[in-house]
Amino acid sequence: MEQVAPFKIKRIQTDNGSEFEHRFRDYVKERNITHYHNYPRNPKMNAFVERFNRTIQEEFVDFNMQELAHDIDSFNSKLIDWLLWYNTKRPHHSLKMISPMQFIINNLFLTPQKSRMYWTHTLKESIEIMEREED
Repeated sequence: MEQVAPFKIKRIQTDNGSEFEHRFRDYVKERNITHYHNYPRNPKMNAFVERFNRTIQEEFVDFNMQELAHDIDSFNSKLIDWLLWYNTKRPHHSLKMISPMQFIINNLFLTPQKSRMYWTHTLKESIEIMEREED
């Protein structure tokens, strides 16, 4: 994401999965990226991610199972290409038929009040606390 995003990544929110926790934790710390976690056992907070995982499964993995089983490096390379296409070119109905990256670019210069409407309530509160601490 850092290689293709037209902005610096300052914050990231993930579930509490531990598959790559130590590497991921070290990476975000090294990059000075604030890491927020979803609440455990709260699928509503993770609904968008779960829907995205379903889309990856249905639109990419199901059509590349043979390659996944026999050539993981090729599968991963194709997956990266697909994810770049998905995020930069594919129109999304929920974004009024523009790509996620175009949506982000269109909304980069938001006022703090307007930009916070895109964040979860708990993330908004955390950022407000951080901002008060900085003052």
